[in-house]
Parts: sequence; C-alpha cells; structure tokens
Amino acid sequence: MQDSTYKKFMEKQNTFWLIVIGFALIGYGIYFFFQLQAAEQGLTPLSIPRFFHFLYNIGGKFLASGVIILVGIIVEFFGIMDVISNKKS
Repeated sequence: MQDSTYKKFMEKQNTFWLIVIGFALIGYGIYFFFQLQAAEQGLTPLSIPRFFHFLYNIGGKFLASGVIILVGIIVEFFGIMDVISNKKS
C-alpha cells in the first residue's frame, strides 16, 4: 500500500468508528435510563459510578442517562460531519 492510500483508509476507519461509538453510546444511554428506572422501582439493585450518582442526585434518571446520550449524539455528529467533509473533497 502506498502511504496516501493507507492514510485514506485510516481516515475512513476513524470515521466509521466514530459513527459506531456514537450509536453505542446512545444505545447505552437508553439502556442506562431503563436500568435506573428499574432500580427506582426496587426491581434490581444498581451500583453506579460517583459521577453518575452526582448527576442522578441533581436531575434524576433523565440527567444521568441524558449525559451519555448527549455525548453519543456529539460523537455521532462529528462522525457524520467527517463523512460529509470527505465526500466534498
């Protein structure tokens, strides 16, 4: 492989993984929301990291899971913008 071909291949891989990680974070945020909801109803015990516990104390399950979803949306946005910019050039 030539250097420029390898570079183009790696740029496409980075874009692909940004999109995959964005979808995974959004999916995990939704899963985390339902886990918190089940824990509130007393159906399952749940242990969460301090940061998410802090967010949960401030805004409940919506804020704690919303932060994960928001990060996923941001990562997804950067991946899509990278695809759009690569198509233009």
